[in-house]
Amino acid sequence: MHFLISTFAEMAESAKKGFFWQEEELELMYQFLHQHGYGDRVRASTHMETLSIFEEVAQALREAGHPRSASQARAKFKRDKAAFYEALEIHGGIPPIGGRLPRFNLLRRLWDQAGNPSWELRRPARSYRSKRTCWQAALEESPGGSPHRGE
Repeated sequence: MHFLISTFAEMAESAKKGFFWQEEELELMYQFLHQHGYGDRVRASTHMETLSIFEEVAQALREAGHPRSASQARAKFKRDKAAFYEALEIHGGIPPIGGRLPRFNLLRRLWDQAGNPSWELRRPARSYRSKRTCWQAALEESPGGSPHRGE
């Protein structure tokens, strides 16, 4: 019994140190999200609404022998989702097969499940502030049209 506990503790500690995600656990995560119909909920960019979902994902991963936390699963999903949307944006839609991410089809299933939301609809307008918007606000507020004093 002690061996199992120490092995699990060692595995959990190793996962915290940044072991790469294995394809098996990534496929499990995306299949879990799709099978439970979470495509629409996880496309949003605010983590508080999805924290409970990724706690379920982490539990499923642990049960399959992959000791990942909810925050690790959420962070990995957000990185993959950002890369997915970037690929859509760069190619003006679905990229050619040679230009797709390794898990593109798994992410596309979630995107389809969410109703194929556009890049602009990822976040509610009130929660989105791009650098460009902040820069424009600074430009409008400063005298002479320059955000830098003395120019």
